[in-house]
Amino acid sequence: MRTLALLTLAAFAGIAQARIDYTATVELPDKLKFEIRVPIKEAVTKFQIPNFAPGHYVLLNSPADVKNVTAEGPEGLEAKVTKEDNNTYSVATPTRGTLVFRYVKTARINEGAFLWQGPYEYMYVLGRKDEACTLSFKGPENFKFATSLDPAGNNKYWAPNYDVLADCPVTAGDFLMDNYTVAGKPHFIVLYGAAKIDVDRPKLTQICKSLTEEQIKFFGGAPYKRYMWHFRVNDSVDGGGGLEHLNSTNISLASGLGNGVISVISHEFFHLWNVKRIRSVPLGPFDYLKIPKTGALWWLEGVTDYYADIILARSKVLPEDNFWSSIVSNVLTTRANENRLKISPYDSSFRVGEANGGRGNSAGLLVNYYNTGWVLGLCLDLELRARTGGVRSLDDVTRALYELCKNDKPGFAEDEIRKQLIRFGGPEMGPIYDKWVMQPGELPVEEQLVKAGYIFGDTTKRTPDLGFRASQSRTDEAMRVISVNSFASGQLKVGDLIVEINGVACVGKSARAIRQGYDAGVARQSFTDPCKLKVKRDGQIIEVSISPEVLKTTVFEVKPVASPSELQLRIRQSWLD
Repeated sequence: MRTLALLTLAAFAGIAQARIDYTATVELPDKLKFEIRVPIKEAVTKFQIPNFAPGHYVLLNSPADVKNVTAEGPEGLEAKVTKEDNNTYSVATPTRGTLVFRYVKTARINEGAFLWQGPYEYMYVLGRKDEACTLSFKGPENFKFATSLDPAGNNKYWAPNYDVLADCPVTAGDFLMDNYTVAGKPHFIVLYGAAKIDVDRPKLTQICKSLTEEQIKFFGGAPYKRYMWHFRVNDSVDGGGGLEHLNSTNISLASGLGNGVISVISHEFFHLWNVKRIRSVPLGPFDYLKIPKTGALWWLEGVTDYYADIILARSKVLPEDNFWSSIVSNVLTTRANENRLKISPYDSSFRVGEANGGRGNSAGLLVNYYNTGWVLGLCLDLELRARTGGVRSLDDVTRALYELCKNDKPGFAEDEIRKQLIRFGGPEMGPIYDKWVMQPGELPVEEQLVKAGYIFGDTTKRTPDLGFRASQSRTDEAMRVISVNSFASGQLKVGDLIVEINGVACVGKSARAIRQGYDAGVARQSFTDPCKLKVKRDGQIIEVSISPEVLKTTVFEVKPVASPSELQLRIRQSWLD
């Protein structure tokens, strides 16, 4: 076993006051054993496993995986454990000494490593979540462990309370690690999963570092001692998802590092402030047995998504065109849902626990607070800039909320966003907030974009129609044809494997290589030249030539107006620079 300590501390003052000690032991092939040592304070000590994890607005099924629950009282005497309900266990002991509580969960090890998140795994002592904790690791030979908790000596980490302990995930097993420093703070990149060796690690480090620098600059400082990226790497060109934590995040990362997954990285890091520090009052301390109720999720998730994309554009980490594409995507997704005319962004957030039969869904009730909040962020930002001639913006509101919430303050009240909009944009912002946030209806994207000298509209796009559709499977060696149009039916068949297109090979050992080759070949296609393919059919390589037809589609885009006014230019510059 090898434990990876992030920093060596000669001494840690808080450890002497730690009261509850956790030990996590990995036992191959699939056991994750927990031991909790608790100084006894009462005749009955109760333990609970959470139903809720911060960031997931859905009830968990973590109690179902709890096995082999035992307890040991003072002097090693066996103590009786009583299961009171699905989440709660009680142990009766003398009122002095130490109680040792043990249970087993499943270690879902894949490709030699796995990640666990605290609320899924750690029980807490009922009524004592505010006490300091330690966490120690044990495991097989050469097993490594990585967490953003504060190191506190040999193979031990420290948290001031259960909330912090549970909010720092752990990667265990065979992983890779890189690091960088920004603002004097160490940052660690942990890579595990099937495709961890396929990542361009210098490029990923630069992406993370650039976003760290930009977002720290935006807020004026880093509110943490160290930060850790936990990346589970999959074999694909783009795409991913993540979950924010206090001083870390865990992200499903496409090995191709496409623009979509870069946006996810930006989103999760912005959550360091917006959600983990800037939060409404119900979002901590938590009742881990039920989903909290707040009407601000459109802000905490959707506006975070908006800033993830606009910071990428401002910092030039991604081209500005990516931001315009995000506007189109979020607007069209929002408008495709007719429920936007029936339920407000606030109610979608506040009533998320009613979704999925009362289990929640981490997206919103009927209306998705991610894409809706993104569009709201755009509209509110441009409204503030227009009303103040580019002097004030949503940036000011975001930073003001941070000042109210930072340094472990209780969080903002449900009407605080409205108050801050009025503070920076004038009293007219109150009725605007009431209409756009508190009531269902259409958001005025076109009207808002014009204020910055842009037009949102549709146009006809001409593309070569190759006459077939192909899909990618993890078990195939190439792209597989899944449908064929009439004009290509004489050359292609459903089930053909495309091994080359327009001179570009699209075979390989990884799904990412296959897809990248295919996309590169398609990009070479003109309107006039035939599409030349090599396909594998019944074990034979066949050359195919298809004359493309012209496909006309309606697409939406954001374009600058022909002759912007000085005010439009001033708003535009303040918005994007």
